[in-house]
Parts: sequence; C-alpha cells; structure tokens
Amino acid sequence: LFHERGFAATTLEEIAGNAGIHKQTVLRYFGSKDAIALAFRQVALDKFKAGLLDPARKLPVLQYWRNFIEASAHEVTRRGDQLRYTKLVESEPALMGASLAIHMQYEDLLAAALSREAGLDPDQDIHSRLLAGFLVAGNFAIARLLLNRGDLADYARLARYVVDFAIHEFPGETVKRSAKSVTR
Repeated sequence: LFHERGFAATTLEEIAGNAGIHKQTVLRYFGSKDAIALAFRQVALDKFKAGLLDPARKLPVLQYWRNFIEASAHEVTRRGDQLRYTKLVESEPALMGASLAIHMQYEDLLAAALSREAGLDPDQDIHSRLLAGFLVAGNFAIARLLLNRGDLADYARLARYVVDFAIHEFPGETVKRSAKSVTR
C-alpha cells in the first residue's frame, strides 16, 4: 500500500483491511504507521541486539558485527526492494527520524559492547564510540552508494570491507583487542 498509494495517503484502516484484521490489532502489534514501515529494520535490530547480548556468544564483537552485516547485505540483495524502501523512508520526515533512531541504537549497542570487550568504561571510551559510529555509518554509506548506482550486487563484499578497513586503519586498543580474532 505504501508503494502504491504513498505513505501519507495510506491509512491504518486500509492496512488493517488488507491484512484482514481490525485497526486496533494493527496498533497493538506495531503501535504506529511509522513502525509498520520500519518493521523489518526493527526486527533486524532486535535480532542483532539479542545475539550481541547473548551470554553464550563466542565471537568477538567485530566478528559478530561483520557476520551480521554480511548476512543482512545478502538478505537485502536477495529481497531486491531496498531502493523502493529507501525512497519511501526518504520521502517522509517522520520515517527519516525513526530510521535515524534505529541507526543510533545500533551505534549505542555496538559501542557499549566494544568497550566492555576491551575492559573499558563505555561512558569514557571514545575509541569504541568512534569505531561504532564508523561501522554503522560506513555500512549506511556503502548501501547509499550502491543504491545510487542502482545495483546492490557488491553490497556484501563492500559491507565486509568497511569492517576490515576499521580493523586495519582505526587506532586504539579497542580495535586491536577485538580485531585479533576476526577472520577474513
């Protein structure tokens, strides 16, 4: 419906009707029209967070991020709807704001995990914050570059490249400690 009618013109009633459920049920599960539009990003964030915070996780943070980003890039490429989705988000300021909030949650989670892994205080560790900002924004930049070209075929390779670049070029103990066990 968002694609056919536009985000602003699509009502919650129409969404509920197409799903064969009541509007209140839609709101109970999603909370808002914005949340529906960004649902797959929220699901991905929740999956990332669960795996990152899993006490049984054996992978270092950078390897976990690398694997997560690579799998996400493959999924986005397979689905083939990223360009259409990006245009939808960019067409609505509210969606841009909500998308930025998700972006910031990735950065916060990643920065805190990198700091903890390095044995540092997340509130004082500037290197982990800078690294997390670079990794999240770097992935976003790669996706936008490829979307502007109209071809996501190289997304997984370039997403890995961002992590590998950080491992080899970023200063500080945070990267050195986490990078020791990242496989290529």
